[in-house]
Amino acid sequence: MIRLFLILFLLFLLAQPALAQLVDSGLLVRYYIDEAASGITPSHVLDASGVGSDMDLLINYGAGATDLEYTEVGGNRGLDSKDKAGDQRADFNLASGDKVYDGIHGSQTATVEIKIDADSLNTSTSRIFAINGRTGDAPQLGYTGSSTAVWTTYFNEILIQRFNLGAALSVFHLVIDTTLATANDRLLIYKDGVIQTPLSTPGTITQNATFDLTTAGTNAQLIMLNRESSGSYARSADGILYYAALYDSAFTQANVDTNEAILAVDDDTPTSGPLMVIQ
Repeated sequence: MIRLFLILFLLFLLAQPALAQLVDSGLLVRYYIDEAASGITPSHVLDASGVGSDMDLLINYGAGATDLEYTEVGGNRGLDSKDKAGDQRADFNLASGDKVYDGIHGSQTATVEIKIDADSLNTSTSRIFAINGRTGDAPQLGYTGSSTAVWTTYFNEILIQRFNLGAALSVFHLVIDTTLATANDRLLIYKDGVIQTPLSTPGTITQNATFDLTTAGTNAQLIMLNRESSGSYARSADGILYYAALYDSAFTQANVDTNEAILAVDDDTPTSGPLMVIQ
């Protein structure tokens, strides 16, 4: 009887949906941005990477819920930034010795992964999820844009490519590998798993170049939705950011496909531990 039970139990397990896990190769930080279903109570966006010391981002709600608040849409939670000119943001001051600074500074590879429903961007260039100096600097890495039709990518504060990534809810991957022989392959953008063709390529990443986080005139920060702002330095993104992660490795197409398939369905903390179920 016990043997029959074990056989039936094994057959039950085999019949269950396959389990898939987010790719962790080179993972530095991961933000599920699901600390609340609504409101402005959480003080930080929590780092759920499980890698090294947690790097939680301090939230500035600006004027409150009129600028920024948690929201839940279709069962997925995120931060809803509601205007393009406020102070709202989440950030962490980077310094030598922390995992993001040490993982990116001097690296030739990086991947920035987000899920966002972008409504509009500041014409003076919104910072969506990026490493950026605290005031007037351009980004070293990450997602920025002056409109939903003109997203921009930088390498060490140099504008490299412009993309029309649109305003629809999507999963994006920015992959940089400076070791590649072909210049246009050194920076790739994926939207929902598909490589995007740039609108223009005003800059080039030199082969084998490395990230230099000391180029910022002020200390670099890891930021969401806006750089540290005052007056004309407001660079807010209007939209809902559901998820963000940063890696010091360059994702392959297979890596992108795996994570996009998971995040497109559920971008919040898995309820069954580190594994997520894909039907």
